[in-house]
Amino acid sequence: MRLIDADALKKAIEKYKPISVETGSFVDGENFMFDNCIREINNAPTVTRPQGEWLLLRTNYEDSGNNFYECTNCHYTDIHADSALVPFCWHCGAEMQNNKLFHMEHTTKKEEEE
Repeated sequence: MRLIDADALKKAIEKYKPISVETGSFVDGENFMFDNCIREINNAPTVTRPQGEWLLLRTNYEDSGNNFYECTNCHYTDIHADSALVPFCWHCGAEMQNNKLFHMEHTTKKEEEE
């Protein structure tokens, strides 16, 4: 599944729609096809963006200064700096609910434990 901008897709399809409207012509058939495409886009089911959180697995991964995280929605892993704002999972598109605060809280707790 891909989350797309349906309005942008409709606009892109409509720019290919023939301008001439001749009744009973090939152009009339093309217009019918374009109208059906737009209708299908309008009637397509909507999806709600999945929600997730970055789960901190390891700090300072391989002495890189970056941390190793796991998406709680799809379990895809990612390495990024603690200061990086990564609001979505690259793999499943889940919106990360904890994003920045989670990183700071868990990094601070890890440092206190050491």
